Amino acid sequence: MMPIPVILIALITVFNNYPLLHSADISHFSLEDKIGQLMMISFEGTTIPEDIERVIREKSIGGIIYYRSNCEAGPHRVKSLSESLQNIPKQTRRPPLIIAIDQEGGRVQRLYGDTIAVIPSQYFLGLCNIPLLTLTSAQRVGEQLRRAGITMNFAPVADVITGPQTVIGDRSFSSDPHIASLHVKAALEGYKNARIAATFKHFPGHGSTPKDSHTELPVVDKTLQELTNHDLVPFSDSISQAPAIMTAHVLYPQIDPDNPATTSKTILQRLLRKQLGYNGVTISDSLTMEGILKNKDLIKVSIEALGAGCDILLYGKKILNDGSLGSVSSEEIATIHTALVSAVRAGIIPVEQIDQSVQRVLTLKSCYTSP
Repeated sequence: MMPIPVILIALITVFNNYPLLHSADISHFSLEDKIGQLMMISFEGTTIPEDIERVIREKSIGGIIYYRSNCEAGPHRVKSLSESLQNIPKQTRRPPLIIAIDQEGGRVQRLYGDTIAVIPSQYFLGLCNIPLLTLTSAQRVGEQLRRAGITMNFAPVADVITGPQTVIGDRSFSSDPHIASLHVKAALEGYKNARIAATFKHFPGHGSTPKDSHTELPVVDKTLQELTNHDLVPFSDSISQAPAIMTAHVLYPQIDPDNPATTSKTILQRLLRKQLGYNGVTISDSLTMEGILKNKDLIKVSIEALGAGCDILLYGKKILNDGSLGSVSSEEIATIHTALVSAVRAGIIPVEQIDQSVQRVLTLKSCYTSP
């Protein structure tokens, strides 16, 4: 057991490094700081571009998502990158960054290298149907991420597939909601053991459509009762334990005929918060995906998603003018940030809602990003 003086010294060190994180009172946060904490951005490469460092510092950006280009030099280089990123808020005495990644196993793995275990797909684990195997796999992944300075994984996939033709496919544990739920719980426990914030996705379920929300808006024409009996089971069974839940860029016309889940108050506030009683962090799937943009610009979608109830807005890869994939520029991030601040000041988004989101994000950070 660690001696009590050592524990006290460690706690004091954490408090001194991140004073804003451990204050229950966020009244000293500017509105600009609050909005920044609710944004998660990406960039290219294994070093921090100057403009990205500047926007993190000036806008108090709260999170980073890694892609394969950030990880191509191997886990040791990723660890150094993570440390450099965390030094930015540390220097300005702001809360540490959430550093996230998609490391589901199977065909979705961003961190790789000789020391990184190749993890089977969730579907394979579901077929084995040995929850302890799923738990140990998730814990192993989590430990590898933690060593690389990563604090959040966008996994497990909690979607329940309806057949092999669905776009989620082998990213799901099962077509049986109860088997899927069993393994979502096991994965959650594994990530928890490794001190990685697990993220259930994609709420309220992306497993019933062959369409890919990266390129178009899928439609799932199910009643709430049908979702409750099938798609929602893995979410609702562990709702009180999930650190974070990612939204689906999917339209559910029998629940909200006008808005996909990411921008639906009915789904995020009424269903997820009130009916299911979820108190954790909600994260949008990447707002750069064509399924959510659908003839809208990124600013409008950002305001809609934040207003609907997303706590963190994710800005991942987007399709560039030449057809390649790239990150949202620092200039665009700064422009979106300004627009979100203006939306709150104009009363489009209640400041009380922003404060609740910031509190949830800081609570998550206190559990997973402190040393």
